[in-house]
Amino acid sequence: MCGRINNRISKKNFRTMKKRITETLLGLLAFVCCLPMMAQQHPEWQSQYAIGLNKLAPHSYVWPYKNAGDVRNGNYEDSPYYMSLNGKWKFHWVKNPDNRPKDFYKPSFYDGSWAEINVPGNWERPGYGTAIYVNETYEFDDKMFHFKKNPPLVPYEENEVGSYRRTFSIPASWKDRRVVICCEGVISFYYIWVNGHLLGYNQGSKTPAEWDITDKLQEGENTVALEVYRWSAGSYLECQDMWRLSGIERDVYLYSTPKQYIADYKVISSLDKKEYKEGIFGLEATVEGPSASASSLSYRLEDAVGRTVLRGEQPIKSRGLSNFIAF
Repeated sequence: MCGRINNRISKKNFRTMKKRITETLLGLLAFVCCLPMMAQQHPEWQSQYAIGLNKLAPHSYVWPYKNAGDVRNGNYEDSPYYMSLNGKWKFHWVKNPDNRPKDFYKPSFYDGSWAEINVPGNWERPGYGTAIYVNETYEFDDKMFHFKKNPPLVPYEENEVGSYRRTFSIPASWKDRRVVICCEGVISFYYIWVNGHLLGYNQGSKTPAEWDITDKLQEGENTVALEVYRWSAGSYLECQDMWRLSGIERDVYLYSTPKQYIADYKVISSLDKKEYKEGIFGLEATVEGPSASASSLSYRLEDAVGRTVLRGEQPIKSRGLSNFIAF
């Protein structure tokens, strides 16, 4: 029969096909294995996913006061459990990240030749770098910085870095208590260390970031250090009609709480759904941390002249886990 088709494959051709398939699979496997390494070539400040590291969960302000009278006054800065870190910080500035002092966060690092800068403040004010005003475009998308916008990437060689250092000592009254550091606003991305220990990083330049530093502290002098980058992936979210500035531009402070503490709370105030005249009060609170003995959470609602309108108290059932309490 003419034109008969032979579907059988010779052993030689089979071996050749098998070799090619094996090489292709190995190539794909090598590519997949290299993906994490390729992703790691860019630092955190070039990634839209590196929003923060080791930060406390966002919450309402929970500054601790000495007594109820101080709560009524509302002057948290006068609390014995609040410490401002505003003021003069040691400062070093470079235009290229590769030239930054990489070991500056270590307590033993000598910063005697460094300048000082005011915190809070922008480093452009005393003459480091250039303050730029633009309306609806990205300031780094310009020939001056040899860069064309390419989210999430920002310029590298021209990305200024400010290194900040200062020391502080913890009051004796804070012994055996929890201690938190808060940076209210740092633009645009920063790493933070205490006593040489990396706490984490933050890319939300207009939002507070906090870290629990209780186990990083030591008696006597402590050192806090921040490495701040002018631009980051988050800069693509901040294109608006404003001056483009850099640095620690809002308050930095410490506060201390008991081991068991109010981690968050929310007050809900609504009206009755019939006449819309009667107020309805609701309070939700989260208590965290261990307690050696039984404890409870109480509240008192006062009117404008200090008269008690409503009050309540509930026991805290767990002595170690997070507790959600609703009144």
